[in-house]
Amino acid sequence: MPAEDENGGATAGPVEDPPGRSGSAPGQSGNAASAHLRQGDGGSAPPVIDPADLKLLEKLGRGSQAVVYKCVHGPTERVFAVKILTADAARNRESRNSFLREGRHAAQLVHPNIVRIYQVGPFKETFFIAMEYVDGGSVADLIAARGHLDAKEAVRIIRATAEGLAYAHRQGYIHRDIKPKNILMTRDGTPKLADMGLARRSSDLDAAFSEIGRAYGTPYYISPEQVRGDPDIDHRTDIYSLGVTFYEMLAGRPPFLAPSPKLVIQIMQMHLKDPVPDPRRFVREIPESLCRILGKSLAKRADKRFASAEAFIAALDKTGV
Repeated sequence: MPAEDENGGATAGPVEDPPGRSGSAPGQSGNAASAHLRQGDGGSAPPVIDPADLKLLEKLGRGSQAVVYKCVHGPTERVFAVKILTADAARNRESRNSFLREGRHAAQLVHPNIVRIYQVGPFKETFFIAMEYVDGGSVADLIAARGHLDAKEAVRIIRATAEGLAYAHRQGYIHRDIKPKNILMTRDGTPKLADMGLARRSSDLDAAFSEIGRAYGTPYYISPEQVRGDPDIDHRTDIYSLGVTFYEMLAGRPPFLAPSPKLVIQIMQMHLKDPVPDPRRFVREIPESLCRILGKSLAKRADKRFASAEAFIAALDKTGV
């Protein structure tokens, strides 16, 4: 079964606890992450990772199906984020296959604005995904800390995210869970799209028709066609979720809210029927040009949205923000 985030969202892979230091794993030294360690990144070939060579430094987050740790690979002293499927989830065929599918999909995508996956493999009675360690929190953390982002920074981050998304689309993948928590930030401010847990190939008709009538995604960010469980969704579903994310970055809140996060159906119905509120109701100084981009991105009908992530980027560039 999919994991649920705190917004009631059905997601197949994300770890929803906020990043935080929870101490070292039993028997491990919390001081092992000294400054000389090199991070795993997309710029060099990763080592073949034997899980026995990984030392746990700290827990980064936990969801109902997986735990993510910051680890150092002893032989190379490179730092990775390692996602480990829980033992209970590993015994569930659907959960196990979803986890492995996430790793396989993400491993195909190598782009500066996508979190790099290095290895997927067995670990004792379960499985792990070793990935690039991104050390600057998420866009959700930025919004929580500041209330909202200024227009110039929001444009910079969403544009780079759209670059990564455009690349994923060109490789034939639909992400289906774009949201602030799934945009991670490096310390130098580079955004990286994370979590391919709900991704599938746009050409995978068997998967599409097996999901008819089932709403996959996170309610605050889900597209109308995902709410309906349409079998023929395409990359424009990601344009909608990208637009919702951009809206929240600028306005400090998503366009649709319910009195309680538990009112999932009410929130999803808003995506289907309710007009998008003018974001300047919440932050007055949002430029008109960006409001127009939000309006087009959040069109109820996919054919009224930007035709591609590249078209979204071109519209951003024309604003001069």
